Amino acid sequence: MSYTLRLACACLASFFLVHVAASLLILALSSVATRLAVRMRASSGALLLFGLRLLPLTLSTLTVLLFCIPSYLRFEQDASESIGYPCLAFAAAGAALIAAAAMRFVWALFASHRIAQDEASPRIGIRSPFTLVGFLHPRLIVSHRARQALSQSQMEAALLHEEAHRQSYDNLKRLAMVSAPGVLPLHPTFRSLEQQWARMAEWAADDAAVASEPMRAIALAEALVRVARLSTRSEQIPVVSSLVACKDDLGERVQRLLGPTAQATPTTGHSRLRTAAVATAAAIITLLATHQREVLSLVHSAMEFLVH
Repeated sequence: MSYTLRLACACLASFFLVHVAASLLILALSSVATRLAVRMRASSGALLLFGLRLLPLTLSTLTVLLFCIPSYLRFEQDASESIGYPCLAFAAAGAALIAAAAMRFVWALFASHRIAQDEASPRIGIRSPFTLVGFLHPRLIVSHRARQALSQSQMEAALLHEEAHRQSYDNLKRLAMVSAPGVLPLHPTFRSLEQQWARMAEWAADDAAVASEPMRAIALAEALVRVARLSTRSEQIPVVSSLVACKDDLGERVQRLLGPTAQATPTTGHSRLRTAAVATAAAIITLLATHQREVLSLVHSAMEFLVH
């Protein structure tokens, strides 16, 4: 097999193996991470779960770009060699993961566009009272029934909630999670983690809308109940944000808004996550800068073992 094809197979196989290993690790830690996220400020908890969801894809991609390709180009001789069947199988699995992710990405774009057309169509009518649709520049669609059902204070609280989703780019995060691969190409490996992220994202939007004002918390709780009664969607749409995306969580959200947690703010927040991320990145960069040749040589040896 040619030099370039061997590189492609080695990179795809490495991508698959690192992705599977990281995915299994995240699955093992997901319950602990969820409990930790609940103890944090809602926006920080949502950020933690989002980062964990994308960590396997991030690690596998960085491994290929920062280690596999440079080590191969630096140490591999330009000669035709054969590749073992295990490597070919892993490479095919890696290609299948990437292809499935690309298909989900295209589906998400199409679904978002279709939902926007359906919600705004006079013939079909708006099925969701509040729908934030779109990724880079999302727009909010509010049904006529919702405008009639909500009071001014309730409408203001609901709009602030959706604005919080917009400012947090939650729809773009939904697109990233829908598109990111699971352990297997068509298996919803991280569905539970994604549902927990959606729960924390709603909490974060509630907190941002309320801004520790008790009267606004009451207005938003009332708006949630009224909008839930108006909604005709029974399923949760993964590529859009709605005021009441999942009715199963409605009681918990209302209780949280009316309880003391609506005004209390846990101390653990973005600063600790940011510090940990910066420290980890600095350690990796330092390792690469000081031991670049040794690291790349070790990676190349591992790739040689994988290929043959």
